[in-house]
Amino acid sequence: FFVFTAINSSAQFKNIKWGMNKAQVIRLDSLKNPVDSGNFLTVIENDGYFNSEKIYEFEEDSLVSVAYIRQRVDKKANTEKYAVDEFKAVYSAFVNTEYGEPYKMAFGGPTYAAWKTPSHKLLIEVVYNEKDGFALRTDYIEPNSIIIGLEK
Repeated sequence: FFVFTAINSSAQFKNIKWGMNKAQVIRLDSLKNPVDSGNFLTVIENDGYFNSEKIYEFEEDSLVSVAYIRQRVDKKANTEKYAVDEFKAVYSAFVNTEYGEPYKMAFGGPTYAAWKTPSHKLLIEVVYNEKDGFALRTDYIEPNSIIIGLEK
């Protein structure tokens, strides 16, 4: 399963920091062939077993979130059970670190967990679309941003 490096307040993703512009993110995160669609840069990788999508979101050319979506290449295998099993594994990995228990969580129907730290918010969730099936999505979000649907 996918577990991402815990982030500290000075460096969110290796060399990437909140507020960087697209050019800085492309250069410092060594992005190869990102798709630029306005407020988003997207990079898709395939290792033969999994499709991994990394999505950088910008507001006014300032980085505010990074999302990771992971699915099996075999779309028939992208079942709800697969995504929920991935969720459980990643959830356990985060709970057993400095993140501890999430401040919001739901299981069944919508399945998600959300944490807050001084440097960022973290959201993991099971997502679905008709074309690709179920997937696990992990979002790292700038700490002052609001998670739509979870916060006011």
